[in-house]
Amino acid sequence: MPYPTPRRNLLIITGLTVLMLLHGIPATSWGNWFSRDRDLKPTAPAFLLAVGDPLAFENACPCIKSYAQRDYHLVAELVTREINRPVELVFSQTPESASQRAGRWPDCFIGKTSVAEMNSRAKSHPARRLAMLSDLNGKTTLQGLFVVRQEDPARAVPDLAGRTILFGPSDSSEKHSAALALLNTFGLPVSSDPPEADPCTAAAQKVLKKEADAAVISDYAWPLLAACGAAESGSLRIVGRTDPVPFVGVFATAELKPADEAGLRRALNKIARSRRLRERLETRDGFIMTTSAAAQSTTPGWTDWRGSLARDAFRENLPAIRSTLPRVIWRHPLQGQSLGGLAATPDKVIIPDKSETADQDLWHCLRTDTGETLWTVSYPAAAEMDYTSAPRATPVIVGDKVYLSGALGDLLCVDLGTGAVLWHINLIKCYGGTVPTWGFCGTPLIIGNRLIIQTGNKRSGLVALNRQNGREVWRCPGSLPSYGSFIFANLGGLQQIVGHDSDSLGGWDPETGRRLWRLVPPVPNDFNVPTPAKVGDMLLVSTENNGTRLYGFNDDGSIRPKPWSTSQRLAPDVSSPVLLDGLVWGADQAGIHVLRVASKLAPVWESSDNYYTRYMSLIAGPSGILASALSGSIYMFGLPPGTTIQPTQVFSKKDEFLPEMWSHPALVGHRLYLRSSTEAACVELEVP
Repeated sequence: MPYPTPRRNLLIITGLTVLMLLHGIPATSWGNWFSRDRDLKPTAPAFLLAVGDPLAFENACPCIKSYAQRDYHLVAELVTREINRPVELVFSQTPESASQRAGRWPDCFIGKTSVAEMNSRAKSHPARRLAMLSDLNGKTTLQGLFVVRQEDPARAVPDLAGRTILFGPSDSSEKHSAALALLNTFGLPVSSDPPEADPCTAAAQKVLKKEADAAVISDYAWPLLAACGAAESGSLRIVGRTDPVPFVGVFATAELKPADEAGLRRALNKIARSRRLRERLETRDGFIMTTSAAAQSTTPGWTDWRGSLARDAFRENLPAIRSTLPRVIWRHPLQGQSLGGLAATPDKVIIPDKSETADQDLWHCLRTDTGETLWTVSYPAAAEMDYTSAPRATPVIVGDKVYLSGALGDLLCVDLGTGAVLWHINLIKCYGGTVPTWGFCGTPLIIGNRLIIQTGNKRSGLVALNRQNGREVWRCPGSLPSYGSFIFANLGGLQQIVGHDSDSLGGWDPETGRRLWRLVPPVPNDFNVPTPAKVGDMLLVSTENNGTRLYGFNDDGSIRPKPWSTSQRLAPDVSSPVLLDGLVWGADQAGIHVLRVASKLAPVWESSDNYYTRYMSLIAGPSGILASALSGSIYMFGLPPGTTIQPTQVFSKKDEFLPEMWSHPALVGHRLYLRSSTEAACVELEVP
């Protein structure tokens, strides 16, 4: 009768060991021939895996249970199995220091993205990002924290003007470049050679010893300061946060062979699928694979008017406008008035319209070079409303799809190339309620695979839909909709949806729709049309009854009810303000106003010229502001404020009526796309 399997294996192993000893072969080598990984090649060089993750067990201290104790030995074990050769594990902050320790450049580096990328550039040793490691909350980013002593009077980053701030080294972007960018956002002067302190514990101790007023530390180090004894609990306070930057990435070097890369990817994917392995690496979602560079690239264009896109699109155009008069490339007649803005890619521009009989919404896709119509989407939309019932929202382009929102609750996903309607719902039919007095105005907010929009029913005030098929993901009860749009921002260290409903300002969790906070302004009855804007790590809010306010946030992501600063000099009822180099630009019934953030929103310049009143669409560029007015003219406001370029009249009066250019323009390259009440136009901002 055969021996049971365990006993048989033991006899075989013992026999092999005896034979190896008789032939002078070390007994410790038997596993290369007999193990579950018996195909490993003993002569192949080890795969060199360098780990610079500051939360790895070997790189941190185990002073908080299940934090900063990531086990990368299990990664090495998985990679060994998948590539069929041993893995040599080296813990080192940079790929270069790892190569010095191992005598050769690593095949793979897992560590801070900024360190890997800077090391790659400085040493001309290219590194390619394969994946990002998520944390216990699913984030793949980190932030720099501005910290001060508990008794310090500073409450926000602008309060640190003229104070001594310690930064991190240049290869730690959250403590250096992102921190300098935040100061620049608030218009605070920055030294060309700012003082540095590293590591975070040393920087914090210098602040406590009053050798500096503030320091920028990494957010992952914040809970470790007290736990490791570097600072007593409550002795330091956070007054600001930088924008998020990528944290721990997996980088392939030139040494990584294609076959090994495939095995490495398989190993990383196994971690994402195993709850036990994720726990040992202190990650919620494991390693999130990075797509190819081609797949990551997005078509440059004016695909969503919110956020930094405006500034990026306008970056190279202002000098051209200064040197030459814009010229009109083409005009395209429209059938009816619409307040909705425009969206564009390099070859297509989407323009909302209304049928002559005012009973249908129209959405035109035009060629950007000629103004020729490529396709038109229409659907019944008859109702009596001020300024007609034409669309008020701006279309949003995401990849090969465009999302359209009508004033009466129609919401569509359309194929950008063909105009085919992929899905179409009506918010009133789906959720009940009534159409707001001036229609649905908010531009849809796209977050990953979700579309966020308000409905007309309090039982489902805010909803998230799957943007691929229009099916509901979550809903949150609340007040009726406002007439502005929502933004997606990181505030108080928390990613959140932020915007107005009919009677309050609020923040929502993008994953679940849970309302995080609610703020009711002191003066009621704002129309809440201007869209809030993220200003550094603060929130800028402007309305007609409550003026302009800057709010800070608590560490849990909730808003601080008392604004850091307020101003009644800018009180817009329609126009959304923009920020440029620490200056807030906005327009209201009295004209155009410029406020300085670092001076508690003190006025810097204003003009009550009739051309500037009522409404202006504003785009912030690197050295000035491009504005389009109801008069049909475009204006350039340069720096310093008060420098105004001669306006250009794009649309003319018709029967003594103003062109009423309510629609927010779209800017792509050197071409500006605008809409009046009767036509669209393409304006060249630079003559070749």
